Amino acid sequence: MEPYKKKTGRPKQEIHKSHRIQFLVNDDQKNKLDALFEQSNYKNRTDMFIDIFINNKYQVYTLDHSMFLMRSHLLGESKRIGTNLNQLVKHLNREKLQFIDKKLLLELHKTLQEIEELYIKINATLVHDS
Repeated sequence: MEPYKKKTGRPKQEIHKSHRIQFLVNDDQKNKLDALFEQSNYKNRTDMFIDIFINNKYQVYTLDHSMFLMRSHLLGESKRIGTNLNQLVKHLNREKLQFIDKKLLLELHKTLQEIEELYIKINATLVHDS
């Protein structure tokens, strides 16, 4: 018995599209449709038209490159702060800071916990928005 050979070629479409619909537009309308297509994330106009006319939805994706660069910079800074925070906590746990008064040490520990909570919130926001 021969091993099963996987078929190659164009994948089968789940829903076969067999009807063609055409419509005429003037120059202004065509320019507007072209602008909508350029602003969108669609790969072809047919999918865009189906979403607009049949599904009643249309999505425009715009990228603000300066915001993207700033978010990347903030994410990098956030990671550096996290590294420094981990080093401080490691030193506290190894008791290398024995010369500090216990009351001051407890206050420092509380402050570090607050900073860590803020860091986690900021980092989660930056990662989620990326």
